[in-house]
Amino acid sequence: MIISSNKALIFFILLISTVLPTGRCRADAFSREYRIKAGFMVNFIRFSSWPESRRPAPGKTLRIGVCGNARTARIITLALAPPRMIAGHQIQVKAAPAAALLDCHLVFFAGPLKNDRRTLLPLFRKHHVLTVGESDNFLLSGGIINFSVVNQRIVFDINQAAALNSGIHLNAKILQVARTVTRNPLIKIEKTAEK
Repeated sequence: MIISSNKALIFFILLISTVLPTGRCRADAFSREYRIKAGFMVNFIRFSSWPESRRPAPGKTLRIGVCGNARTARIITLALAPPRMIAGHQIQVKAAPAAALLDCHLVFFAGPLKNDRRTLLPLFRKHHVLTVGESDNFLLSGGIINFSVVNQRIVFDINQAAALNSGIHLNAKILQVARTVTRNPLIKIEKTAEK
């Protein structure tokens, strides 16, 4: 099923406004958080473009890699089942150590960015992989998109310089919805709320 850009943007905004539960048990909150992040990742793919050498041929699979614990990978895999389609491409989730995910279009680094993963980020950049993380130092280490939970809401920040260095173009729709956009890895551009 292909969704129009406007419907996808509305869905994207609704994901951002989703509040994580406070009264539920930790396991439910953990599961819900990663289902929401899986939805974000689908939209990151939808609103990104790769160099021609990395674009999948019509009808071929778009791969999301998950590097981290098995539980997170299971939740993301289940959240994206039955397989979703984006512009005629089926999404496939692959859980593996970071070094085995270079064939993916997007790789999600679950949990803290460990030194062994940090050293691989330049390799992902060379292979035009959209890297997504959830640790405080992810963008400064060269990651492209980083999730945070602020006031029980999932938000994300973007390192646009890292995306450009990876040959990945992020659509303006993603940049508009991000909490912050970093054009220089050392300087964050805070966005003002227009509400």
